[in-house]
Amino acid sequence: MSEYYFSNMSQALTVAELKEKRKWVEKELKELQVKMKEILQKYNEILQEEKRLYEELRKCQQKGDFYAYSRVEMRLNVVSRNRREIENLKAETERRIKGYKEDLERIDRRIEFLKPREVKFVVEKPSS
Repeated sequence: MSEYYFSNMSQALTVAELKEKRKWVEKELKELQVKMKEILQKYNEILQEEKRLYEELRKCQQKGDFYAYSRVEMRLNVVSRNRREIENLKAETERRIKGYKEDLERIDRRIEFLKPREVKFVVEKPSS
């Protein structure tokens, strides 16, 4: 006898299929977490570069070297654009990670619901 759970997508899933789906979601989640670490590392590097360029920009302004100032400003614009792109990628990855974590919780609840429960039967002897 198979037990089925009808999800909101009108799809009947057995416990084995749910466990298989859970493994796939876990694998995807781990890949996303690795990707997130790489994104954060890249983001921190860009922030450091941007900070360094701001310092260099201020020094050029104090010296009155407007040619160097315009060069640094152009590099700063490129770095700032890269930072914004990385921020968008970071936000998207965070949303996907959150979604996969919610999927894992939902799958775990479904599996728990479908697992057979231990039932005790109480048999009363009729009084004679």
